[in-house]
Amino acid sequence: MRKAAITLSTLSAIGGFVVAGLIFVLGLVSGFDNDKYGKVPLPGEGRVTLPEGDVTVFYEERGSYPDGLGSYTVRSARTRRAVPSRPSGSSSYEINNVNGMSVGKLTVPEEAEYIVTGRARASSFSRPALTFGPGVRFGAIAVRSLIAIAVGLILCLLFALLAWALRRSPTPATVPPPHSSAPMAAWQMPPPPPPAGADPQEELARLEDDRRMGRIGEGDYQTRRRQILDRI
Repeated sequence: MRKAAITLSTLSAIGGFVVAGLIFVLGLVSGFDNDKYGKVPLPGEGRVTLPEGDVTVFYEERGSYPDGLGSYTVRSARTRRAVPSRPSGSSSYEINNVNGMSVGKLTVPEEAEYIVTGRARASSFSRPALTFGPGVRFGAIAVRSLIAIAVGLILCLLFALLAWALRRSPTPATVPPPHSSAPMAAWQMPPPPPPAGADPQEELARLEDDRRMGRIGEGDYQTRRRQILDRI
């Protein structure tokens, strides 16, 4: 029982690390959203609704490295003014055989609808497109990573304490089985003592027969044989 409990606690500690790893992976996935604000196939024109502030522009192709972008412009649908774009730190991704990379960062003046126009050198088979999203949210990834580490450490500590406590618990003493109350067979009964004045030769023959039948052990046989021989 104690061994099973220790094994269970060990497996649970390993499970804690697995849970922490899952939290970390989910943090990475949820911390990256490349097309949250929309997607525009290339070449062509499309409309997306962008929030105020910084928006990352990604270029992606299916099944190939994303290096076929020609050019693109983003204009306000209301004022027709172009939204300024600046280079962004290059970050790449691969999701369901779609390869993408960041190509710029927009400073959006207000939340509104915007017109996106672009062209690509890649073939239509690779389905080139521009996507718009918040990019990599390092703050969210850091927070989820810390949560994953904390959860893993807490679970491992709890189960390690449980295993330590179980190892220190005393093992219950083994209770010997009760003696059987069934009557012994006749051949198992110890032989009766020889009558006084019995013939030593007959006693030796009877003693040999008792040993052969298993009614007495070797030690008893030798002791009684020596006693009989001493009387001769």
